This record gives sequence, C-alpha cells and structure tokens, in this order.
Amino acid sequence: MNAVARLVYEYGNLFRVLSAGMILRLAAASLRCAGPVLRSRRLTAVDAAMSRNCHITYHGSRIALPLGDIDRLMAVPDDNPTFGNLREMFANDVYLRPFRPGLRADVVVDLGSNRGLFLVIAVKVLKARLAVGVEPEVGYDKVFPLLCAANAIAPETVRRIVAAIAPVTEPGKTSMTDVLRSLDGARINFLKCDIEGAEYPLFAAGADWLGRVDNLAMEVHPDWGDNRDLLNHLRAAGFVCLATDRFGRPSQDPAAAEFIYASSVGDLGGEASLRGRRD
Repeated sequence: MNAVARLVYEYGNLFRVLSAGMILRLAAASLRCAGPVLRSRRLTAVDAAMSRNCHITYHGSRIALPLGDIDRLMAVPDDNPTFGNLREMFANDVYLRPFRPGLRADVVVDLGSNRGLFLVIAVKVLKARLAVGVEPEVGYDKVFPLLCAANAIAPETVRRIVAAIAPVTEPGKTSMTDVLRSLDGARINFLKCDIEGAEYPLFAAGADWLGRVDNLAMEVHPDWGDNRDLLNHLRAAGFVCLATDRFGRPSQDPAAAEFIYASSVGDLGGEASLRGRRD
C-alpha cells in the first residue's frame, strides 16, 4: 500500500469512530502538521496534536478515552502519543476485525497490555466479566485508573499483572500457567497478544495452555521468529488461523505477516473460507 492509499485508509477508519467535533479537529491538525507528515510519512505529529480527551463509538459501544490526561501522566520515555493507539486499536480495529460481529468473551487476557486500552475493549465491547492485563512497564499503571474511571469500569472486573509474560516464571516474569491458575479454572475466551517478539518462544512452549484458549489476536514480529512455526503450533492445538498484513489483508506469505488471528470455537468470520487459506 503506497503512502497516499495508506492515508486514505487511516483517515477513512478514523471517520468511522470519531465524533463530528473530533473529525473537525483532526482536519485542522492534519493541515497544521502536513509538513512533518509528508517528510516522515508517519502520523506521529498528528497524533501529538490530537492529544485531548474524547469519546468514540466502537463496535456500537461509546468509549471514553482521556487521551490528554493519559499523555500528561505518561512516565515511559519516548512513548508515542496515545492517539496513535486509538488509530491502531479502535479505528483500524486490528484485534477484532476478522471475528464474527457481536463476539462475547467472559474472560479476556491481554498480553502486553501497555496503557490498558484493550482491557476497556474487553469490558465495553466483549462484555467480559474479568479482564486481565499482563504488562512489565510499571509506568503504565499510572494511567490505567483514568481509563477505568472514565468508563465506569468496576475494580473487580479488571486486574493488572506487572510482569513480562514468558514460557516459565522467573523474577520479573510470569507464565501462562500462572495466569491460568489465577483464573480459578476458567477458560480464556479471548487472548490478545503484542509482546514485541516474545510470542515465538511463548507459543513454542504452549502445548499445556493453548487448549484453554478459545480465540486469539496477535501482533507478530517476524524479525524475531518464524510465523510459520506459530501457525503450526496453533493448528496443532486445534485452531483455525488467519495471517494478515497490517491492513487486514490475508497474507500471501505467512512468514511476512504482521497479525495472526485464530479460533478453536468457530468465531472467525467466514470460517469456511478461512479454512482454504491455511498456508
């Protein structure tokens, strides 16, 4: 996808979730930031200009996003403005886009939870009874309460585990075995994963826990491992899989895919057609 097509894609998706007022602000910010955007071919300058509290509509749910408050509190050096997370997670819908409409998930686990935006999706859209985020960076713990307060999320509905996810438990790390143990025997109905390349060893050691997962959406990092190995582990555990590029298009070369989606319970949209794409 060339630069112009990508901008059309990004802005078209934003128009679907932003309010009319935020669309006007986006247009003004885009004009002010046209120079940096054209030079870098990235929307980071626009993201910074859009750092303000707002409401969006996502999968039929109204969600409050205190972007300005979050960015003022962020203690993680060199992190991007939170509007960039809005673009990826809500506008581009990178985690839920291939799943059937109206998907529900009683228990959700978010590996690489970052600020906790997917935990909000878990509660507001997937209607989770319990959403658990695993995130090693303690700086994000300062902003997650803002998201909960803005969306009236009850404290007993969400948990944050301050640790990195790993195949085995070590100091500063937790394992999927420990996460599942904390669920008191419940299945993980939806697993979201974005752990910067650590997914390859995690899923290679996943034979004991993958059988307790219904659906998963994962951003993958091919510089750190082989996506074909990931797909093989998932299929061996009974999942139907879809590998896509960053824009949601089925990947002709799974080794270069940027997202992998999988379901063991038939929740991927167009399941019959997906079976023909198990390359």
